Amino acid sequence: MMCQGTASPMRHRLTFNRHIRTCIHTYTHMRTYIHAYTHAEVMYILTTHRYRQHRCLPQLASTCKLSEYKSK
Repeated sequence: MMCQGTASPMRHRLTFNRHIRTCIHTYTHMRTYIHAYTHAEVMYILTTHRYRQHRCLPQLASTCKLSEYKSK
């Protein structure tokens, strides 16, 4: 389910939380391979496709501790 700018605040919050869970689920699957990516590549993956349509990247990065992955 995609976040809609026209949704009510509560509906947006519920949709946003569901989206974050989806992001984390995807990240969990990526985690096995994440050591092979540079930080820039990880950020590129997370900002492409459906992720680009949302403003969840700061929260996602914080939740997933992507700051641990630094560019080399």
